Amino acid sequence: MAPEVALLVEVADEEDSPDTYWRASISETKLGRALDALGIRIGPPREVQVVDRSRSGRALRVRIRGDKETHVLEARALRAALGESVIRSTLFEIRDAPDAFIFVGSGHGHGVGMSQWGAQSMAQRGSTYREIVQAFYPGAALVEGVPR
Repeated sequence: MAPEVALLVEVADEEDSPDTYWRASISETKLGRALDALGIRIGPPREVQVVDRSRSGRALRVRIRGDKETHVLEARALRAALGESVIRSTLFEIRDAPDAFIFVGSGHGHGVGMSQWGAQSMAQRGSTYREIVQAFYPGAALVEGVPR
């Protein structure tokens, strides 16, 4: 018998967290250092653009053109190299600025988890943990112990 597969889906959350919308200015120098740390040597970065997105709009792959060459890398790797507290999620757009790239995004994470702000708000309004789990993971079942 094949195991069941659980699909996690993003649930809209109306509660505004500090990460609902964010903006980060990354200088060409800082981006170049981050790429160097990844072993990517393309020369000073001149252009950055998202080339692939997930169905939910999150960046999957990013192309970076430098003076020497162009490189495509996973958006998650770029986010990790620049700092996950700086690039708070892969749900972002990239804009050019003089000597910098502006990342404008939303959220903080992967987009299929429970919003801490939304769960807290529901709890404060009297929702039970079961109601909160169902709100963020529709169709999920809570079971006692470990199924065998």
